[in-house]
Amino acid sequence: MTRWRVLIVALILLAILSLFLFVGQAWRDSLSSGFRHDTGQSPLPSAVSDSLAELPIWLSPLATFATLLLFGVANFYLFPARVRNLQAALTVSWMRSFHITLAGLAFSLLFVLTAISASLSRATFPLTVLAALVVFVLVLWGYLALAYALGRSLLRKADGSASPLAALALGLLLLHALIHLPVAGIAFALLSIGAGLGVVITTRFGSMQPWDLNLLLEDKKE
Repeated sequence: MTRWRVLIVALILLAILSLFLFVGQAWRDSLSSGFRHDTGQSPLPSAVSDSLAELPIWLSPLATFATLLLFGVANFYLFPARVRNLQAALTVSWMRSFHITLAGLAFSLLFVLTAISASLSRATFPLTVLAALVVFVLVLWGYLALAYALGRSLLRKADGSASPLAALALGLLLLHALIHLPVAGIAFALLSIGAGLGVVITTRFGSMQPWDLNLLLEDKKE
């Protein structure tokens, strides 16, 4: 257990350092340049962009982390049973997690194709925006469950127990650092999206009910 505690502390320090170097600096550079496009025009007033550029370099990753943590805490209190089911589905086995990720990536592709198809017609164009919002919410919900599952697994190896909030915070920190790594972060982001969306879809939003159409074939009893 001592080894796991040392490993967790080392991972936390590396994650914080990674966020400071890769996320904070990129955010600071983009603000300093005023978010300029090829036309040389800035979408923000110069006074606003200058003020944002003067903010501490660590504020961007900290704000993102705090926002996701607050959403995760709210999720715990609103849907505790479903969060538990999502976490359990992700920790059954590595093979099960791999299948969930593949399913999530397949559903992501399906949503993309649906959005593209909807954008080709004026009548269905609003569905493009709707599909994007639906995918974002589902991925976010699954991403929080993935972070909780990761943090919980590490903390349980360290001392045999895990506070839900501490597990969520640890998982978010590690995942947030991984997806912002140069080059490799793209792969981690895709895997996170696949696992997050996949676990929500395959568990039917954490209800663990099977996907079938039998209810539509049955007559409603009065």
